[in-house]
Amino acid sequence: MLRMVGQGEYGLYSLATSIIGFLSILDFGFGNTIIRYIAKCKQEGDKEGEHSLNGMFLLFNLLASVVAIIIGIIIYLNIGHFYKSGLGADEVSKVKIMVVILVFNVACTFPLSVFCAILTAYEKFVFIHGVNTIRLILNPLIMLPVLLLGYKSIALVVVTTAFNIITLL
Repeated sequence: MLRMVGQGEYGLYSLATSIIGFLSILDFGFGNTIIRYIAKCKQEGDKEGEHSLNGMFLLFNLLASVVAIIIGIIIYLNIGHFYKSGLGADEVSKVKIMVVILVFNVACTFPLSVFCAILTAYEKFVFIHGVNTIRLILNPLIMLPVLLLGYKSIALVVVTTAFNIITLL
């Protein structure tokens, strides 16, 4: 990947992903909490409590998505200020595009991850691992032709985001 996109583009890709990586802390470990309490309700046969928890955690994760979008907007608006001495105008523009795509990725990931946690609580491991295995196989099969066609860091972010959202759906 580094050889195909070049050091500069890969550096921009790494910069954008590391900036947005901090937004993932807004998850607050809800995934494990969902698994624990859904499994507990399932064991006790409390369907109403289970439905209530599902709704509550979906709401929490939707709120985390809104917060991530707000923080992402703030980051987007200030990238030029943060890196004015280290990046050129073209590079800042590319990082901004990647930040927008990655913020969208994070904003979609939070609410959709609730359903993965529910599947885990219901012990649907074969399904979850099957989807992840397919993703691991298809990712390089899609990414390699995209890179060979000459696309660079923005395409990496688009493909990664698409795979993330598709597998969560």
